[in-house]
Amino acid sequence: MIYTEVVSFDLNGVQIKTTVTNELKVLDEHISSFLQPTDNNRTKVIGFDMEWRPPFMLEPAIFQLCDGNSCLIFHLHPKISVPLSLRNFLRQPNYTFVGCGIKDDFEYLKKHSGIGCKNAVELGTLAATLMDKPHLGFCGVDELAFVVNKLDLHKYRPLNLAFDWDSYPLSEELAKLATVNVYSYHKIGSALFERQSYEASPLSIPLLQRSSGDESITLGPQGGLARGMSSRGPAAVSSVGGPNGYSNLSERASYSPREDLTPRYVPNRFAGPTAYDQSSAPEHSVNYRNRDLGSADRFLDRPVVNPPPARAQETALSQNTSFEKGLSEEKLQKMSMAAIKEYYSARDVNEVVLCVKDLNSPSFHPSMVYHWVTDSFERKDTERDLLAKLLIDLVKSHDGTLSQPQLIKGLESVLSTLEDFVMDAPRAPEYLGRIFAKAITEHVASLKEIGLLIRDGGEESSSRLQFGLAADILGSTLEVIQTEKGDAFLNEIQTSSNLQLKTFRPPEPIKSRKLEKFL
Repeated sequence: MIYTEVVSFDLNGVQIKTTVTNELKVLDEHISSFLQPTDNNRTKVIGFDMEWRPPFMLEPAIFQLCDGNSCLIFHLHPKISVPLSLRNFLRQPNYTFVGCGIKDDFEYLKKHSGIGCKNAVELGTLAATLMDKPHLGFCGVDELAFVVNKLDLHKYRPLNLAFDWDSYPLSEELAKLATVNVYSYHKIGSALFERQSYEASPLSIPLLQRSSGDESITLGPQGGLARGMSSRGPAAVSSVGGPNGYSNLSERASYSPREDLTPRYVPNRFAGPTAYDQSSAPEHSVNYRNRDLGSADRFLDRPVVNPPPARAQETALSQNTSFEKGLSEEKLQKMSMAAIKEYYSARDVNEVVLCVKDLNSPSFHPSMVYHWVTDSFERKDTERDLLAKLLIDLVKSHDGTLSQPQLIKGLESVLSTLEDFVMDAPRAPEYLGRIFAKAITEHVASLKEIGLLIRDGGEESSSRLQFGLAADILGSTLEVIQTEKGDAFLNEIQTSSNLQLKTFRPPEPIKSRKLEKFL
């Protein structure tokens, strides 16, 4: 089915024109429009994102690009390779492609399709460096858009939406979601580069992919783009690597979320409660407490982030097991994180199973779950869904590589530290709710077990209730179950669980809109 649709979406009063297509000719025409020079002859910033084809996420399904004037959503047919015009456009040396999670996308494209990119910049890293706020390196597009551009994207996030990126034609809801994301990437990147230019401070921003050589880049062959179009000069390898003279680094070394130094804002334990409403403006939604967002210098540097142990006995056991094999807690963490990152790229569950067995440390498994889940807070929905499926799969098959008690204990540790994560990832309660919902619908845990875990599990359980975290997590869990399984299934498990939802309500005046609709 060949199709092209031109739609317009409103974003905070701005009309954004988006072309959704799977036609090669339309793709070439749109790339030609991207190639028009800017008025000020500066390096052009292109918002970039992509989605992968289910069920194994091994092939690209959607490419999204935006130059601020218009957006393109190219729907790649499963039997067609990535067009040469798009491949060559991504190698243009005078264009900088920006996004959230762009590093992983291009690493996977390079590994499996041989597609490289001259200049690709991770927005979180860029914002953290330019604004001198390290915690921004862990933020997603919603948080970055608000901090950098004062854009409130929460109201454009659908509550119930099936992410079927392989449907033909692409639904209007998914087209709008893709447009909001890639347009926001462009706006954030442009504002940050403009800020750097204004401040005239020579910072070294790592670029993720860069090819050497002076070869000419030719666009084509579809639609005649191969004729007379080449790169505007040789690609600089060691001098200018990106907009405004950023140097070229082969690896993203400045910030790697929760692998090196992990900044943490010190929570204000004596602050009064603030209402959490995800549909409201971000200045309210990012705070489960009255925290001072301006105090960016108040953070703790921790070389390794370890979950709080539920019992001292478990910590001793973990240390003994690690000592027997000669692996420290830090080494186990690095090995487990390498395994999950490879899984996001290769989608090979068996490889993860082998990696987990190589750890030879079952007592570390709860910590492994903790690190995987908290790392997923800063990833894409696709990767979070993959993680939920993986956790369930490891429990239900593969000779019990991960036991149900280990999974629950790891999730309990996540709950204990969730307040620290909502500063950088305000939607963390929703993301955690998706994992809980998956565990319930796949019969790994009951609604009653999950409910009691959310309300009473781990440390800080009283503050989870007081500030509305528990209510939002449970509400998100029920919301996902309702969407995926329907009202009949939800009513059945609610009745059998005998779970009193009203006991999750935070004290007045705080309201949880996610939970209230189920009361």
